Amino acid sequence: MTETNAKIDAKTVNLVDRLFDPFNKNMQEDLEELYDVLEALHEDDVDAPLMQELMGVIFSNFPSQDGEARIYSMRNAAEEIAAIIDEDAKQASPAYHNRKHFIMVQLAGRAIDSANIAFYNKFSHETSLPQLTSVDLACHAMANLVHDIGHPGGTNGSGPDYQPMKLEKESLERARPILERHYTDPRDLKMIETIVKSTDPGLPHKIMIAAYDSHFNPCSTNKREDWFDKF
Repeated sequence: MTETNAKIDAKTVNLVDRLFDPFNKNMQEDLEELYDVLEALHEDDVDAPLMQELMGVIFSNFPSQDGEARIYSMRNAAEEIAAIIDEDAKQASPAYHNRKHFIMVQLAGRAIDSANIAFYNKFSHETSLPQLTSVDLACHAMANLVHDIGHPGGTNGSGPDYQPMKLEKESLERARPILERHYTDPRDLKMIETIVKSTDPGLPHKIMIAAYDSHFNPCSTNKREDWFDKF
């Protein structure tokens, strides 16, 4: 990360690191404490590079030997996108889709990933699903960072006015030049795009299942990456 006047201290870094521990029995308490700390830091100094520092801590937890070049590219892109979020925090932000929302999504994503890893470790002998790699986890972190960038507020509409994935596509288009400039692997771009598009709460549940299967379930007959091409 770029040298900054660090706002995230060693205790807070340790709390972030604990989110990466699938055996952490205090995950809920750590998550709540960490969000309270980061929310206070955000409120205390909106000019602080808080999102950049948080992404630096998160990416430092991905083992470099597993897809080192791909993770390095995403980390560089994450630094630039996080800087945009930090800059936006200085301006009038949407009431919900602001830096605090990005922080919460990032932390919740980490807790979900650890829960998935814990499940795999316990039931790996009963499932054909592959274990999530560091590249998979980095893609998830990037998708969390990208999913609402530049969000104007509002929704994709409802009923006859519903425009599937409209805001999600707009966020992807804002982030795409940055991801490509840092040579993000095409495979990772595809996964990031799939995750971001599937955050549209209006999508049919079967599409979200298909999105998961297309990337993570090699035995599924439900591999339909073209679901998203319909919209």
